[in-house]
Amino acid sequence: MPQVPMWYLGVMSMTVPTCLDTTSPALAQLSESERAALSALILTRFYDRGETILTEGEPSLYLWFLESGRVRLYKTSPNGHELTVCIVRTTDSFCLGTCPLFDGDISPVSARALEPSKLKMLNKQAVTTQILGTPRVSMAFGKMMADRYRHFTQLTALLAMHCIRVRVADALLKYAHTQGVTTPQGIEIELNLTQELMASCVGTDRAVIARTLLQFKREGLLQTLGKHITLYDIPRLEKIVNAESVQEV
Repeated sequence: MPQVPMWYLGVMSMTVPTCLDTTSPALAQLSESERAALSALILTRFYDRGETILTEGEPSLYLWFLESGRVRLYKTSPNGHELTVCIVRTTDSFCLGTCPLFDGDISPVSARALEPSKLKMLNKQAVTTQILGTPRVSMAFGKMMADRYRHFTQLTALLAMHCIRVRVADALLKYAHTQGVTTPQGIEIELNLTQELMASCVGTDRAVIARTLLQFKREGLLQTLGKHITLYDIPRLEKIVNAESVQEV
């Protein structure tokens, strides 16, 4: 059996009880007594920017709900290349650690805080007891798994079936949808990711991201100023994403 990371041994002394956030559609369906039962099991932990939460291939003893901050989930190849599979924000209905809850103790991804973050923790063994004894709790966590499966299916299709140009356009549209601000010039987004991290999200490298953004700029699709990007033509970006070409550009 894999060794438990040392920080797990002292985690109880670094946490305080908290309440269960039921803004997630999956958890909102629970009754008051079911939410209270889960809330009694929750602890809170704070992570600094760059601090590791989960490590791929190591035991995952808790379920984690993000209360504040941002967390990056990623896979690491044998040669050290990292692929970002998800950036979790507080607006997401997301729970870290659901895979090990159902199929064993090992985490399939690593998780790292992109900024100071606060996460709620549920002991996996205690949750398993709740799932076995309460059908609605079982359905709630099953829905979380289904949501993650849908996300990873879409990610796999995007990486396998579309060129870099399509992937970058898709990422820009998602940023516009989640954090875009309408201005007279277009939709302005503050890209709070480095180009290197954005490259990891779409399965390429920083140089290709820079070249693709420059190409979009020359086509009149956007303008960049530092971390601020103004999207001039959303319909054309959507047309790029909906294209079926898989030819690399």
